[in-house]
Amino acid sequence: MKKLLISLFILFILFSSATPPLYAQDPVTTGDYFDVELSTETQSAWSKSVPIIIKFRSNITAKKVEISWDTPKGVEVRERHPQFISVTKGEVYTYKASLKPSAQGTYTISGNITNWEVDTNYTSSDELTLSFDEELVTIPETPGYSGAVLVKGAIVVLLWLGGFTGLFFLGKYAFKRLTEWLKPPE
Repeated sequence: MKKLLISLFILFILFSSATPPLYAQDPVTTGDYFDVELSTETQSAWSKSVPIIIKFRSNITAKKVEISWDTPKGVEVRERHPQFISVTKGEVYTYKASLKPSAQGTYTISGNITNWEVDTNYTSSDELTLSFDEELVTIPETPGYSGAVLVKGAIVVLLWLGGFTGLFFLGKYAFKRLTEWLKPPE
C-alpha cells in the first residue's frame, strides 16, 4: 500500500510538472496601437493653468511616435514634452502639458498619439472635457485648488508685511542718518 501511494505521488508530480508553470499574463490589449488616458492635476492659483497628463501604453515598438493636442479657440496647450519619441512595446509613458484658458466656457481637449510609418499612420487618442467659469477656474474645482489659493493669499500677505517692515526699518535708519547729517557741527 505504501509503494502504491508513493508511485501515485510520483506520477502526480511528473504529470503536473508537464504543464508549463503559470506566470502573470501579459496585459490584454484593446487592438489599438496605444492605450491612451488623459487626466488633470491641481489648477495653478497663480497662472490659472491646468496641468494635463497624457499616459499611454504602447502595444507596438516604433521609432517615430508623435504626441499632439487638439484644442478649440479659448485654450492654449503649452507642451512640456518632446513632440516625437520612440517607444517600446509594453512600456508605459507619461508626459505633461499645461492648459491655459483665455475665456470662460466648456472645452474638449484631445490628446493624440500617432505612429508615423512609411505607408500608413496609426493614431490613438483620448478626450477630456473641462469647464471654466468667468474667473477661469475649473468647474468643478480641481482637488487642492482651494488650498493653493489660501497658500497664495498667505504668501502675498507675508510679502506685504515683509515689505512694510523693511520700509519701516529702512525709514527709521534713514531718518537717524539724516538727523545726524543735518545736525550742525559744534
